[in-house]
Amino acid sequence: MEAGPDVAATEPVMPDSIPKNIAVTEPASEPRRSTRKRNAPIRDDDPRYSVSSYTRKAKGSKPTPSLTPAIAEPDDMPALIEEESDNEGDFVDAPETVNAARSDSSGNPLTFAAAMASGNAAEWLAACQEEMQSFEKLEVYQEVIRPRDRKVIGSKWVFRIKRGANGDIEKFKARLVAKGFTQVEGVDYDETFAPVVRFTTLRTILALAAEMDLEVHQLDVKTAYLNGILKEEIYLEPPEGFKPTNGTVWKLNRSLYGLKQAGRVWYQRMRSEFETLGFNVCDSDPCMFFKRNGESLTVIAVYVDDMVVASTSLEDLQEAKSLLKKAFNITDLGEINWLLGIRIERDRSERTIALSQERYIEEVLERFGQQNIRPICTPMLANQHLTRAEVPEVDIRGYQRILGSIMWAMLGTCPDLAYTVGALSQHSSSPSEEALHALMRVFKYLRGTSDMKLIYQGKKSKGLTGYVDADWAGDVNDRRSISGYVFKIAEGAISWSSKKQRSTALSSTEAEYVSGAHAAKELIWLRTLLAELGLPCDKATPLLTDNQSAMAIAQNSVYHALTKHIGARHHFLREKVASGELRLEYVPTGEQVADVLTKGLPREKHERFSKGMGLRRVG
Repeated sequence: MEAGPDVAATEPVMPDSIPKNIAVTEPASEPRRSTRKRNAPIRDDDPRYSVSSYTRKAKGSKPTPSLTPAIAEPDDMPALIEEESDNEGDFVDAPETVNAARSDSSGNPLTFAAAMASGNAAEWLAACQEEMQSFEKLEVYQEVIRPRDRKVIGSKWVFRIKRGANGDIEKFKARLVAKGFTQVEGVDYDETFAPVVRFTTLRTILALAAEMDLEVHQLDVKTAYLNGILKEEIYLEPPEGFKPTNGTVWKLNRSLYGLKQAGRVWYQRMRSEFETLGFNVCDSDPCMFFKRNGESLTVIAVYVDDMVVASTSLEDLQEAKSLLKKAFNITDLGEINWLLGIRIERDRSERTIALSQERYIEEVLERFGQQNIRPICTPMLANQHLTRAEVPEVDIRGYQRILGSIMWAMLGTCPDLAYTVGALSQHSSSPSEEALHALMRVFKYLRGTSDMKLIYQGKKSKGLTGYVDADWAGDVNDRRSISGYVFKIAEGAISWSSKKQRSTALSSTEAEYVSGAHAAKELIWLRTLLAELGLPCDKATPLLTDNQSAMAIAQNSVYHALTKHIGARHHFLREKVASGELRLEYVPTGEQVADVLTKGLPREKHERFSKGMGLRRVG
């Protein structure tokens, strides 16, 4: 593999292979002051993480000058188009096709004035009026004289075109939001945390639906946040286009989108209603609720205002929907087919459920001007190792925008991207030209695999099964190892992870043992989740590894010079093996599916292990 760019060079270089709209930055002329770096976890369950690391400049440090204008706003970033070339990194600028001052890249107006000046002004006005009617129906506010001793928070209209699974326009939505960034902590709000259902939980429910032939429907809660009751005294400026002539403002009775505490008070109200209706809250996931009726089980998973209802009985499912419709203003979407940008296709005769994000991937490729690039078969070159740049060589924000867009696909249905996204995330605070080229390579991979589907095959289910692996000293920058695991139900992945270990392993055995402890934590959580769903794992769950020495350490309380230093927290693996909850099994390296989560692989291995996780083309 060719060496990466010389990050110690004193003269900045702008090669032709770097996109002109990704700024190359100039090293400081004097020694840089120290930076304090914190790493956010790479998680497979939380879409709020768009990057995995960030750097906070030390006090008094000088900003690194930029040779080209930095990207100011996410939707203002010009697209990138790759020309046909043998060089992996030849790019040219694409013309801008969207007037960012009036609409975003999806054609959604950015202001009320832009909406009223657009060709869909009548539709947007009707959407605003529908929102105002919801406010009046729920008594969200009361008009009062502007207070002199309290800050009045601003408001803003947010417009969005809602599209269905096939891309057709379903609805013009207008949402009135508060400018919560002006709220004062301790005065306007206190606690703000609000949970959402984990992606792993959703995939587990769908995998079980394929295996057990469950009924699965979807509900949408209209203006969900307006159901939360506010405890704080908050005043809001009336919205543009609906301002009263007498100059009054709104005193809010209920929560509003944009308020710091809006998500929290909605969750509290929703949870209270579920408990009133006889549902129990899952200990393993606070956004999953269940109710038993004899042998029947009904489960509801909630992601903000989207509800997935699964049941062993169609009658009980219909009853649950009727109860929820009495509590909230709900749209019944029928059998599930589209959730959080994921298309869900079901064949009940074959007992299969297929998940895909083809439309989202196509939108990402188009957003960055990469829809016509050459497809390739792997997201990263085999055994490629990215070297760290001491100072940013390309525009940080542009790099992070691309990375965040790709990460959402990985979180949803693309476990084959987990290692690549994790490796590239480690460079998000100081990206090099080499890292940018590796990032742009992922677009080529997505171009060739956008139609891949994560498939659960109920007829072939073997129960919960896990694979775990490690790449010893896989990070060339600090020689730490990479852990990877994947758990499957119905032959499809429900949970996966690719993560750099926190300490340096002294041997491949130690790296595999530490990785096993990491996987064991997820395994125990999954067993708890299944038990709450009425599916307790009576036998030990198999966890497949290709390192027999690590198996020996986990199965026997050995103590010698090569293992005595291993931290106590990693012996959690040994404890769970002894308790009978986990069973380590040997698998040959050529069949170790988790290998694709620890390093870049050649095409044949990458495709084989991706298929082993349930990724396939259908049709």
